[in-house]
Amino acid sequence: MPMNAWGTCVDKFTALAYRSCHLLGYSRKSTDNSDYSDESLESELSRRCFWACWTSTCIVMEPEPYIKLAWQEVGLVPLPGLISNTSSGYTITLNQTMDENWISRSLDRRISSDSYPGSAAILMKMVGVWAKIQQLCKEYTSAPNAQNFGQLERLSHLATSLYDESTTLRNSGHQNDPTTEGESLLLIHDALYHQCQIAAHWMIVPLLSGIPSDLTIRSDKQRESADTVLKHAELLERLLAPYLYGRSDISCLPPLVGFGAFVAGIVLLATEISRPDCGVNGSFTKDCRDGPRLPAVRTIVHLLDHLRVYWRALERPWETLNSALSTDSFRYKRHATPTIVRGDRRAASSSDCEHPEMPAGYNQKELEAQLCSSTAPLNGNGLGAPDELGRSDSPIDQVSLSRDYDWYSLSFAEAGLEQFAGLEPSTLFQQGWRAFG
Repeated sequence: MPMNAWGTCVDKFTALAYRSCHLLGYSRKSTDNSDYSDESLESELSRRCFWACWTSTCIVMEPEPYIKLAWQEVGLVPLPGLISNTSSGYTITLNQTMDENWISRSLDRRISSDSYPGSAAILMKMVGVWAKIQQLCKEYTSAPNAQNFGQLERLSHLATSLYDESTTLRNSGHQNDPTTEGESLLLIHDALYHQCQIAAHWMIVPLLSGIPSDLTIRSDKQRESADTVLKHAELLERLLAPYLYGRSDISCLPPLVGFGAFVAGIVLLATEISRPDCGVNGSFTKDCRDGPRLPAVRTIVHLLDHLRVYWRALERPWETLNSALSTDSFRYKRHATPTIVRGDRRAASSSDCEHPEMPAGYNQKELEAQLCSSTAPLNGNGLGAPDELGRSDSPIDQVSLSRDYDWYSLSFAEAGLEQFAGLEPSTLFQQGWRAFG
């Protein structure tokens, strides 16, 4: 079956499954008149089936009418609850639901609004923001302006609010999730958060969108967005450090996280190409070829090379990054990166030494604070104790976000880098998410 035909079938299957959940009553909403009391295991599994189908439609961005009404469709449907195995059987704790404006509310008046809702519920909140950001990026690709960007900026603030809320809850010490499942869902949540911030801000950055600057958008706002994109690309690369440079099992990464690695890779590659010492008209210096971010991009390519064996959706992202790095301009001159052996648990790095794993319980929020600081060293684990815990071995650990030149203000074509036209992250981003359909 041709790939495009297969994608169409998958979209239809996803839509059919989603509508079936509605017809079967899996999406029963709560009301304002009484506390929601349907807490049987069967009902919880039915709701989770509905949320899974809703998440699938948000990822593939089809059918489009569902995405436009994504928040209204699930408004007041209880978020996935906490399942506990007790001596008397399984018990379900439902904590929250979302309204049509994507504001969380408590289901039970007796339960505090700051109670930990569970990893699955936290993830669903971020998926809702992700769906809306993708929708707006798709609509505003041709002509982003101040009004359009204002909507994306509000979604960016919403994503930050949800992320801050989840960080507070996760650090409260009251998590009841099964360890493996909870960690996996929170990894997806954090990866989606960084992708939300990247996609929400790069639309007004010519280098990353390929669209000329809009005079209605202030230059300082444009620079701020450019730095935000780069910051979150680097944070996303560090989030995946245990898989890129450590010993964590790559085959356990879900495809959506792999796509996040691709998003980070194309941003890092684009910003490296824009360096002033790279030259123009195809003349690249050795310093450019060996720039601080290229080793990270190469390692991401190896990660995608491994993941595409398991996930067809990551085939095209791997081809895109691998092709860009295979050009004469960026051919690695010093030493080749070892090829990943199928079944190996980690991506190959640029040296043969063993790299320490990221410590369990690392704090991504503290890492972000360090990255935003102009004086704090970046140790890659966010815990502020490099001597005790080790580094992430990220090749961009010491790269500062502070720039003395407007690296973001010209598209590749305007900068004389026509050979890279088409590598704008926003363009590849839209091509990439279609692979999930």
